[in-house]
Amino acid sequence: MQLRLPVAGALMLACLNAAYAQNAILRIACDDDNVNAEILINGKSMGDCPLDMAVRPGTVQLKAIKKIDAARERVFEQEFRVGEGVAKRIEVLLGAPRLTPEGQRLEAERLRREQAEAQRREEERRRIAAEQARAARARIEVEVEQILTEQRAERGISNVPGCPDCPAAVAAAPDAASQPFPQAPDTVFAEWMRQARTDLQEYLANQGSFGPPASAMAWPCAVDEIALRRLSGDLDLSDLDPADQQKVRAAGKGMQDYLYYHRDIKYWPVKAACKNGKLDGPIEFWMYAARVTSFGDNLIVHPMLKKISATIADGKPVGMVRTLARTGANLTRSRNPQLAEMMKKTRSKFNTEGWMAIYQDNSVASEARTLLVSMNSTEDSNLAQTAIWKMGVAGPNVTITRPLGGGRGESVTFNGTRKASVMHTKDGKPHGEMTTFGYTIPGGLLLKDMVIPTSTTCFRNGETVTMNPCRVD
Repeated sequence: MQLRLPVAGALMLACLNAAYAQNAILRIACDDDNVNAEILINGKSMGDCPLDMAVRPGTVQLKAIKKIDAARERVFEQEFRVGEGVAKRIEVLLGAPRLTPEGQRLEAERLRREQAEAQRREEERRRIAAEQARAARARIEVEVEQILTEQRAERGISNVPGCPDCPAAVAAAPDAASQPFPQAPDTVFAEWMRQARTDLQEYLANQGSFGPPASAMAWPCAVDEIALRRLSGDLDLSDLDPADQQKVRAAGKGMQDYLYYHRDIKYWPVKAACKNGKLDGPIEFWMYAARVTSFGDNLIVHPMLKKISATIADGKPVGMVRTLARTGANLTRSRNPQLAEMMKKTRSKFNTEGWMAIYQDNSVASEARTLLVSMNSTEDSNLAQTAIWKMGVAGPNVTITRPLGGGRGESVTFNGTRKASVMHTKDGKPHGEMTTFGYTIPGGLLLKDMVIPTSTTCFRNGETVTMNPCRVD
């Protein structure tokens, strides 16, 4: 017996068959905890998995979503192409839980609250640290005033106008200007060394008049004192970022009470011009500052008078920055009563002067280089007047810091022409082997010579490591 359909039913079935023939069939399969995931085809919800359905030929974007809670969901996504009359099976494997849009909003709000609380705690920590630093500095300032008062009573007042504690000149070796310099590694350092010799000769010929003019000009525009102190190398510890402050203290073996700052700062502008309200072009100025360093039972006051010459553009130095300086003796005091008493009994009365010239170009960080030339001379009241070069070696101390490429650098120190030490760096930090070569300190008439042996230290990214041989890369 044959089943006869009405004409209308036959036509409808024919149309459905034609439609399925023109589409593709998808069987979307799900097992276990993937069951009941919502299925979206090209962004439109089609039901829950498992699911059989027809889709138009072409590109299909399939997405399965199963909510865990209001903030989390698991998702499966796949994009593919199908043709007419093709049947394709897709197995849904949901991924790891992730945040829903609402969950992302809640998480962002949570992070915002946490960051605000962290910022509040950091601001409170800085406030407390600043209060502690101010209190510590106030206590230190009382001691510093005592040290400087004793210094003035013992050595008199400096003849530099407006600078009672400026370091005084001390007679240097008469042949100092003719002492040899080490060989320069390139033409830039060769030119700087010629300049250093000229500056040293001029200084030795006019030691008594080394100082700022009696009357200085006024700055032609408002100046940023931090920028001036950065140029002269006299930033306080508190001027550094908190992270850099911690690095400085870490370098001091965890001395959390380590503190240094500069006081009695005075400027004498000699040459300066401004553009758009900022220093611009060649500048020259004198500066006095006493650097105060305190840690543990130790307190050191180091006065220094400097003459800085540079060219400024867009608020930054361009090319070589030249600093000539006269440094006074380190005025040292111990807070340990027994040690302080011993220092009083054994201290001889002397004047120590240091002369220093620094030539540096940090215009391009990867090509930063520095030449430092220095000497010390001492006048001791317990002996006949004498001139003593540091470590007893004739000639100035010279340190050459130069780039080697790839963030690497090398710093070599000489006493006269004798190589005293070599240190390698990476990204500005000691990295690799540092060698200090042996030398002898002459004892003179009263003491035996002191022999210092050669020593080496291994560094990795600024930290000392025990490694022999020193192979840190």
